[in-house]
Amino acid sequence: MEKYKNLPVQAKAAIWFVICSVLQKGISVITTPIFTRLMTTEEYGRFNVFLSWETIFAAIMILSLPWGVYPQGLVKFEEERDTFSSSSFGLMTTLMLIWSVVYFIFRGPINRILHTTTPMMLCMFVIIWSSSTYNFWAMYQRVNYEYRKLVILTVSTSLLIPIVSIILIKSFDDHVMARVIGISACQLLIYGSLGLIIFRGGKQLYSKNVWQYDIRFNIPLLPHYLSQRVLTSSDRIMIEYLINSSAAGIYSLSYSLGFIAQTVTSAIADAIGPWQYRKIKERDYSGLAKMAYVLLSGVAGAILLFICFAPEIVAIFAPAEYSEASYLIPPIAISVYYVFMYGIFADFEFYFEKTRMISVATLCAAVVNIVLNYIFVRIYGYAAASYTTLACYIMYAVFHYNIMLGICRNELGNVKIYNTSIIVCLSAGFTVAGLLTMMAYPYFIVRLIVVLLILLVAVFKRDLIRKAIVEFRKRD
Repeated sequence: MEKYKNLPVQAKAAIWFVICSVLQKGISVITTPIFTRLMTTEEYGRFNVFLSWETIFAAIMILSLPWGVYPQGLVKFEEERDTFSSSSFGLMTTLMLIWSVVYFIFRGPINRILHTTTPMMLCMFVIIWSSSTYNFWAMYQRVNYEYRKLVILTVSTSLLIPIVSIILIKSFDDHVMARVIGISACQLLIYGSLGLIIFRGGKQLYSKNVWQYDIRFNIPLLPHYLSQRVLTSSDRIMIEYLINSSAAGIYSLSYSLGFIAQTVTSAIADAIGPWQYRKIKERDYSGLAKMAYVLLSGVAGAILLFICFAPEIVAIFAPAEYSEASYLIPPIAISVYYVFMYGIFADFEFYFEKTRMISVATLCAAVVNIVLNYIFVRIYGYAAASYTTLACYIMYAVFHYNIMLGICRNELGNVKIYNTSIIVCLSAGFTVAGLLTMMAYPYFIVRLIVVLLILLVAVFKRDLIRKAIVEFRKRD
């Protein structure tokens, strides 16, 4: 506590922003067992398909303004920060109004294509607008290190939404609509007031310079943001279309559980990024490879432990109707490893501003994912989607590794930072081990032995791990 009190406000804010993010995601995970028991697999699938469409439409309708241009604009327009914020909020709101008019004109065919209703779509628009309003406000708080307000509002909202949703589900027959109304009503009530705060700060909803800047910056990034959303959401949509909502529900649970590990790996990636950037800037490549190998080994070991207990985890999070989800978790969880690996290589692209290649990689992965799903889900059922996800993320990591090699060749004097053989052997061994673990699901003792072997390896390699931790702590 004494150390915490003496920390600068920037450090305190960083700590609380991480805690806030973990609490927000943690509450969502904790409430999953409740909703899987209140909703049938079909209802759970319909709800998750609704969320999938919502994430895709958000990228199109508001051009991903809160995530792309806004953080950069707050720095670029530092002297006019309030005006920039209110004008960007005005642009986002205007775009939402335009798309709402377009929807009302073509709502018949749109509803038929999406298998939805007008009330559901109206709730979707409310969720997109209110979530974006919150993200504008939250980013402004982060830039100003106002962590107290952000933590209080985020945690209270994260608690209120599931409570209201549970009450509504228990009160109405249409459980999907009840849950959607619970989310949209709570967000509109709480986040809507944030829009007034943003407007009062700058008192200007339109600025030609700000609108032009926002549009010029984010339009080229639209393929990247849209492809990201398609890559993470298209599986559930296509499963519902090609099979049924119940299959989409089982797959949604396995996907959500499989990607729990990404909460931790994302935090590690965020922490290691600045250290890696500094190493690249100083042309000091010593330690980059060792750190990468240790981190990849650690992430692989942690995910393998998670995979070993997939049947028990599914049993905790959902009733017996979802038991098949345990066999979908391994390929999905292994995908998290390749997402983490891609981030290590992508740091080179971000540092040398090769962002166009990132968009190309994401677009290719999204297209391949849709094509593979269309082919294999129809032949082998919804389980195939978990393997197409893994295949696409492997391709994604390989694509970025080759881009990194090109950067090392053209920008860093052809320096060899990573040993390809080590990365391939580690990744292949982990992938095979993770998939073979499924064969031991009926045998709990066998899985316990695998867990003990992983822990023994960690004990024998403790000196290497300790050195990596010491180096990691020195990263700043």
